[in-house]
Amino acid sequence: MLDKRPHILSYVSNIVEPYQDTNGDWVTPQGNPVSISLPCRAEVPQAANQGREIASEDGTNVKYSWVVFVDKDSERIPYGTIVNISNDGYQFATGTVKLFSKEQKKCRIWI
Repeated sequence: MLDKRPHILSYVSNIVEPYQDTNGDWVTPQGNPVSISLPCRAEVPQAANQGREIASEDGTNVKYSWVVFVDKDSERIPYGTIVNISNDGYQFATGTVKLFSKEQKKCRIWI
C-alpha cells in the first residue's frame, strides 16, 4: 500500500496564545519550547521550476525549495519557523517556512 505521508516534518514551537492584561494591553507570554513531529510528504518542485517563487504572507516574493504536504487538521506553522524533514531517521532537508496554506483536504507548506 502507498504511504501517503512517508516523511517526518519536525520543528520546535514556543508559541503561546496572547492575552489582554488588566490594562487592556496585549501580552505575548514566553512559552516553553515544544518539539513537534508530523507525518508529511515532501516534494522538490519539478526540474523546470527549480527556485520557484511564491508570495509569502507579507506579500513579498520569496524563493522556495520544497513543498511539504501535511494532514488537513495540522496546526498552522508560523512564517520563518525552522523545519527539518527526515525519512527513516535520515534528515534530508532543512529550511524556513515561507507560506502555510490550509486547504480542504490537506495543508501545504512551502520551505
